[in-house]
Amino acid sequence: MRVPEKSTFWRAAHPDFVDEILLAPEARHHLHRHRQRGFFAKEAGGQLFGGRIATGLQVIAATGPYKSDTRTRTSYRSDPVAADRMIGIMRKKGLIYLGEWHTHPERHPQPSGSDVDTFVRLCAHSEHASVTLILAIQGQVAMPLGLSILTLEVNRLEQWAVSD
Repeated sequence: MRVPEKSTFWRAAHPDFVDEILLAPEARHHLHRHRQRGFFAKEAGGQLFGGRIATGLQVIAATGPYKSDTRTRTSYRSDPVAADRMIGIMRKKGLIYLGEWHTHPERHPQPSGSDVDTFVRLCAHSEHASVTLILAIQGQVAMPLGLSILTLEVNRLEQWAVSD
């Protein structure tokens, strides 16, 4: 898979960490086009893929949603069989599983209690993960303001600031 020029990536930073998270245009576009614009629009989601770089993590691709996912206006559950299949496909392309993304029906998304619980369980049980897993939540507002990037650090979700 072709990696875009670094200058086209958006950057997520956290004041307490040296690492950065870089978001490729293709991954950003994928999340952006699945925003919940209408009142009855269902949440969407999927997986994030990329690799480790000297300065942190680089998100190259986002996949999903899958037809077999469970989706409502205020909840999303990825089909684990479809997700595992995609993880295998992306691994063959040289990309590692970096985390999950989904949408929220709010302008500026914040993780729900269910998001936190699910992400903590995922981090504890993932066999495919990089050292740090990313949770990206796309709200209704265009990026970067409508995108929340989070990681789990010592059983606490940490919010990263996204900039273009």
